[in-house]
Amino acid sequence: MRYRGGLYIVVFAIAFLFQNQTFSQVKVGETVSFTGMIERVQDDLKFIVIHEMRIFITTDTRIVDENGEMLKVDDLRPKLKVAIEGIRNPNGFLAKRILLKSPKK
Repeated sequence: MRYRGGLYIVVFAIAFLFQNQTFSQVKVGETVSFTGMIERVQDDLKFIVIHEMRIFITTDTRIVDENGEMLKVDDLRPKLKVAIEGIRNPNGFLAKRILLKSPKK
């Protein structure tokens, strides 16, 4: 029994180390690009949540569709796929550009 418990701890520790590895290596102030699905849109439209990370939206954030058409922050909804270009900050990411991806047909 003792061996089995130790094995569970090792497996848990390895899984914990690899969880969200992509974002943990990004330094504050570094620009990064990634894709994901919008999980939540904050009521005041100041941020969205993707991969459990806050993506802050400012007046400088460009929101566009795949044709390059400018969109409004009101066009962002949960379950939409997006590509984000943002700058890492202590609370998440500051979005420079949000590309709304069209659903594949």
